[in-house]
Parts: sequence; structure tokens; C-alpha cells
Amino acid sequence: MSYEKRWAAIPSRALTANGTQDGKVTLASTIEFRVKQQVILTANSLVSLELEVKRVDSDLVMYVGRRGEAITDRTDISAYLTSDGAAIFALEQPRPSIPDKDYNRAMFEEEPVNAQRSILVDDFGNKYNKDNPVPVDIKAVDVGPISIGTDGFDPTDPDSMLATGSEDGTKTGVKHAIKVNNDGTIRQVQLFKKPFDAITGVNPDPDAVTEVYQSRLGGDAGTVQETATITYRDATKKRILKVVVT
Repeated sequence: MSYEKRWAAIPSRALTANGTQDGKVTLASTIEFRVKQQVILTANSLVSLELEVKRVDSDLVMYVGRRGEAITDRTDISAYLTSDGAAIFALEQPRPSIPDKDYNRAMFEEEPVNAQRSILVDDFGNKYNKDNPVPVDIKAVDVGPISIGTDGFDPTDPDSMLATGSEDGTKTGVKHAIKVNNDGTIRQVQLFKKPFDAITGVNPDPDAVTEVYQSRLGGDAGTVQETATITYRDATKKRILKVVVT
């Protein structure tokens, strides 16, 4: 957190691993710690050290060194042990200024992008991508009980559990479907076009018949049922009717 030109204080956070000779500080979270921030390292039996954050390496690890020294400076903190209650905190303090000559560089996205940047990142400066997705909080809404019927192979019933489609995504392709029975079992349905007279033995006016499908339902203990669905126009050629032949 920051207040205009100042960083807010960070309460004491316990180290989750012993300090190291190269100034490595391991925490449950490094969030809110910033490079160049003045921090204080403590332990129950040791004198407190006033240090500076030199690098925030990840959401768990950062490195510290002597205040005012080079950004590559590291302080030996191997004596600060988790068993001795080692912890680190920061007081409220002014934010370090960025020289004008460095401002554009800080805003510039390196090659091959070559642009002044405004990039969405997480709390640790990591860009969002498929491996680091944007966190989304979806709250459940109680809409009451939902009842879906699974009885019957009825395309006109909005609650019928039936899904259909063709193999190649075209209207003339071989049709397939699945049906969920009321006992939870699933049957595969294969739909395929057949000549009208092959099903009914009648050769009607070809202008009247629009579609002829025969469905085969399988998967129920070896039983097979066949149903022919004939879609045709009535004598007025204005209405589309369906006839199911079992």
C-alpha cells in the first residue's frame, strides 16, 4: 500500500526459512515489499539489522543488502533463524524518486515490442498469460431447484436429454445423437437417410418428401429398435409434417 509519495508500513512477517549468506529472505508472501524499501530484520536473540530490499525475486523470496549501497549488494543474514523467531518488517517511509532520465526507460517495453507500456500484471509484477491467468471471483447465485427430465426420446420436449449432430457438420452428413435414460445410462443413436420406399414400401411424390431418416437405438442389453421419421409437405405444399414409422 502507498500514500501519495509514501509507502505504508508493513507489519512484521516471520521468515519461513533461515536467512542465507547472500541476503536471501524467504516469506509466506513478499507482497507489498518493494525494491529500495528500508526494512528491519529481527530475531529474539540478535540485534536488529536495518537493511534495504535489493531484489524481489518471487512471491516467496527477496534479497536484502546494506542501505544506500549498490543494488547488487547483499548482506549475510545466515544467523537469523526461524527457530529464533526471525522476522522482517518496514516502517512507513518516503518512496524513492525516479530520475527523469530513467523514467522513459522504466516505461519502455523492450524489443521486439518497442512501445511505451501499460501492461496488466499481478501483485508481483508477473504478466498475465495462460500460465498466470487473471483471477476471477465467480459468486454462485441460488436460482432454486432445477429439474431435467430424462424420460423418453422426444425432440419436442424441452427437458428431453437428447443431443444430435452430423459427422461432418453438414445437413446431409451422417447424423448421430446420444440419449440419456432416466436410470442414468446413455444410448447412442445413429440417424441415417434412407429412401422413402425402402422404409414404407411406397414410392411417393418426390416433391412431397423432404427428408427421410431412420434411427437406430442401441446399447440397452443388446436390444435394438429402429424408427423411421419421414418429413414431408402436405398436399398444399405449405406445411411440413412428420410421420414416425416404428
